[in-house]
Amino acid sequence: PGLWCALLAATTRPAARPVGRALQRLQAAHWHGASGARDRARGREPVLASAQSLEALAHDLQLGMILSPGNAKIKLMRRLGSRRQRERSGMILLEGHRLVADAIEAGVRPEVLLLTEEATQAPEGARLLAALAADAALAACASLAPQDLVHGLSDTLTPQGVLAMLPEPSLPVPPAASLVLILDRVSDPGNLGTLLRSAAGAGADAVLLLDGCTDAWGLKALRAGMGAQFRMPMKSGQTWAEARSQLEAWGCHAVKADAGGQLSHSQVHCRKRLCLRQSAGGAAQNPSPGV
Repeated sequence: PGLWCALLAATTRPAARPVGRALQRLQAAHWHGASGARDRARGREPVLASAQSLEALAHDLQLGMILSPGNAKIKLMRRLGSRRQRERSGMILLEGHRLVADAIEAGVRPEVLLLTEEATQAPEGARLLAALAADAALAACASLAPQDLVHGLSDTLTPQGVLAMLPEPSLPVPPAASLVLILDRVSDPGNLGTLLRSAAGAGADAVLLLDGCTDAWGLKALRAGMGAQFRMPMKSGQTWAEARSQLEAWGCHAVKADAGGQLSHSQVHCRKRLCLRQSAGGAAQNPSPGV
């Protein structure tokens, strides 16, 4: 009977599919690799979509699949956590349904868009799926991937399963400006993103980031900016001399936000062309009064 059962199992067991073998290798890499150690430290168990459901979903949505952590695109996305690598490659990484959808709606086209099966089923996923259905070129950039692979690229404790890699957008500063924000040595990415979002909400025409500011395209700054980076013309790495030259070309006069200042913000004449300068504390690039 034992031999008969073994023969019956051998004849009825389906042949191993390439997708299944790739997922088995990925699962083994999770438990023995760095991503597995990181997930276990967070108290999170791996949840891998089965080969059949992932492949069926990819077929239904007409999307590609990426299964291997050794894929060249995955390797590049993993390196984009470093500012030096972002500047060297000219690429940035976005994470989350809303941020990726905001970028697409702002006209920014990802080169790679990764989605997990769970991300497509989330309520927020409908917006992204609608964009993919309406744009065949965008859908061609999108791929489904196992949850563990996508979460390994995330820097959050609760990843949403949506990642995009795209060239760093560059919006030219306008020839004329009436409201400008200058950021001086703002080193906290959350603060910088919040200031960019506030500038966009106030209708600023441009933002100048002086030397010493943190990277506006890091994941933390992007999350805090909530899409402001895709709509706000910015110049980074400016010296004060360069910024002042630009202000003169615009005809803007500068005021500096200072907790110890004697003039209330309500007393500032905002109908003129105005530049607001926000420093993070400490010695500013140009400590002279009035600017």
